[in-house]
Amino acid sequence: MPHIQLSPTKLVVMEFDTRTVVYPRYINKNASRSDGRRLGKGICVADPTVAEIKKTLDTMKLKCETEPEARYSRGVIHQHDMGRVKVELAEGMTKVELLREIGTRLHKYRADRTKNQK
Repeated sequence: MPHIQLSPTKLVVMEFDTRTVVYPRYINKNASRSDGRRLGKGICVADPTVAEIKKTLDTMKLKCETEPEARYSRGVIHQHDMGRVKVELAEGMTKVELLREIGTRLHKYRADRTKNQK
């Protein structure tokens, strides 16, 4: 949605990025709430990667873009904390609903991957 800023000399139209940002730490069960985890540990997975999150969002048919060099701003940065994904939410979906769906699908993805390795 454009934001219009008035100036005495000219009219400036600025575009804001309305996408939602998802950092791996938001759904990392090894992170504490104060370190940035957004959901309960039962929904989260251990050390999720940006690639796993992107793959999950692709299966949900949501437009997303990865930024592998971005870092979560709080606390000690570990290798699995690197990157973030910017997502265009589906109509009516909240960020918490998105994170829950990602966590649920990642549990299923990892269980299937483990089953196929045996």
